[in-house]
Amino acid sequence: MKRFTVILIIFLFTLMFSSGLYASPMQEITGEVTLIGDNVIRILDNSGQVYNLQSAQSKLKDVSTGYRVLATEKNGRLIGIKVIGVLVEAKPTIITIKQ
Repeated sequence: MKRFTVILIIFLFTLMFSSGLYASPMQEITGEVTLIGDNVIRILDNSGQVYNLQSAQSKLKDVSTGYRVLATEKNGRLIGIKVIGVLVEAKPTIITIKQ
């Protein structure tokens, strides 16, 4: 009977861990996109931490480096992404004053 109980406990623990019950929770990251590569995006968050997230290219089609984003990740994979700000490039303007 003890052997059966031990096997049952081991089975239940294995089932819980393999089903993702104890997997890391989803996390929201707010920061700047610093790199977009083949199925990967790098985000520098507001505290200076860098996240390298795996993603399908289809999720990255509307995102470019320099964009501020709100990303949702789980276990190092990008679940969702929303652009909250775009890179603004200032172009010099020359003003000539005639006297």
